[in-house]
Amino acid sequence: MSLKIAFTGPESTGKTSLSMLVAETFKGVYIPEFSRSFLEKRDGFYEEQDLETIAIGQCKASENVLITGNHLLVSDTDMTVMKVWSQYKYGRVSQVIEQLYQDESFDHLFLCDTDIPWEEDPLREHPESRDELFVLYLEMIQAKTKNFTIVKGSLKERLMQVRQVIEEKKFAKY
Repeated sequence: MSLKIAFTGPESTGKTSLSMLVAETFKGVYIPEFSRSFLEKRDGFYEEQDLETIAIGQCKASENVLITGNHLLVSDTDMTVMKVWSQYKYGRVSQVIEQLYQDESFDHLFLCDTDIPWEEDPLREHPESRDELFVLYLEMIQAKTKNFTIVKGSLKERLMQVRQVIEEKKFAKY
């Protein structure tokens, strides 16, 4: 049986580092964050309508991965990121993003806490808003699913928290 997990949360909360480590540790299939490659090609410039392109690109990246047998699919992001980003930056969420958000299904989400230091990156926008954004993520996730865990602490501590969830779900023996 396969297990599909995703990491979500505000900017600079360790989603990429943790998702890559989890995929490597558990020999899972890693799905990178589409927005990073999209924005790098455009020197960080985007407009509101680009969020739909990014959301669709992320979904296609996940759909293009064929999971068979006892595998772990690890996504660096999910549609909660797109919905929060759109709502926070533009004050609204397009029907496309909302539908992708509603249709998306992961077996478990890991919400990365803001308890690690901000790392500067030219693609990041809101170092002062991480705690506020974290609350938005938490509220959206709580309204949608009970299958989530807030991960805190060092990368090693976060990995142990993820390992516990994976083992509890009995999807894999690692």
